[in-house]
Amino acid sequence: MYKYLFTLSLLFFIFAGNCYGADLNGLCSLDNKTWWVVGDCGRIIHTKDGGSKWSIQKSGIAEDNNLRGVHFVDSTHGWAVGNKGMILHTSDGGKNWKVQVSRTKGNLMRVRFIDRKIGWSIGHLGNFVMTEDGGKTWQPRKIGYISEDFLYMRMDDRKNGIILGSKGCILRTEDGGINWTIRENSTGCSICPGFFLTAEMGWGVSDNGTVWRTSNGGYDWLKSENTLSGKARSIFFLNPSMGWIAGCNGTIFHTEDGGYRWTAQNIGTKSHLNAVSFSDTMTGLAIGAAGTIVITRDGGKTWKIYKK
Repeated sequence: MYKYLFTLSLLFFIFAGNCYGADLNGLCSLDNKTWWVVGDCGRIIHTKDGGSKWSIQKSGIAEDNNLRGVHFVDSTHGWAVGNKGMILHTSDGGKNWKVQVSRTKGNLMRVRFIDRKIGWSIGHLGNFVMTEDGGKTWQPRKIGYISEDFLYMRMDDRKNGIILGSKGCILRTEDGGINWTIRENSTGCSICPGFFLTAEMGWGVSDNGTVWRTSNGGYDWLKSENTLSGKARSIFFLNPSMGWIAGCNGTIFHTEDGGYRWTAQNIGTKSHLNAVSFSDTMTGLAIGAAGTIVITRDGGKTWKIYKK
């Protein structure tokens, strides 16, 4: 009997490998019910009821390809990006995913579309690709001599956008990503993770836990009153006042005054969190290591760990 159980356990370990409890890395929402989450081993999961039940969507890619970012423009059309230049596209809400040729082998971290045609993706070592036909063709573009990792991107429309780099670079485009200008970073440090709510209003967290805020597109930055403990990995603002920061050891901080003061929220886990996002003032998700998903429906006052 014990030999039989041992054999089953060994087979499970062999076939599941490192993908059992794979890390979750990126998420997006259309409303407070509809979310997609991507992670290591090509993992894509989806919920239609705000996170009470999740279904696995088959990405069709090898388990050694980790997905990092995901974005949907509507209930059917979405893209996911990951290691080795991987770009996936769905036109049926994730029932089927197809590989698109990115023409880069670099790891991609974020993807953003403003409609079903126009999109961009960024990644490690200055990787940047863009498309004008929904991803049927992707065009790699070199942004100057910058080789640091690109970790955050916002595109406001077909023309105007911003990229934040891992070593502190701030890049701006006014022609849809064809040309980029470097904006001086007055903080003197990295401000990643970062987030821009509008073209002018943004926030970033430096390595020492200082939270910075800009109201003029990154020309000038102001410090928050308190320094956060732990390494931040994600920051999100729902409006000019309400924001959240998630990071290592299950830390989540919340502000209601635009980022000047931050308070810790207890989520009941010590798992590292890789991303946090809110669909409205009440509904939010944070995801992270070993398949961690925590959900709030009261603005972060209480968080519930999703049981797989």
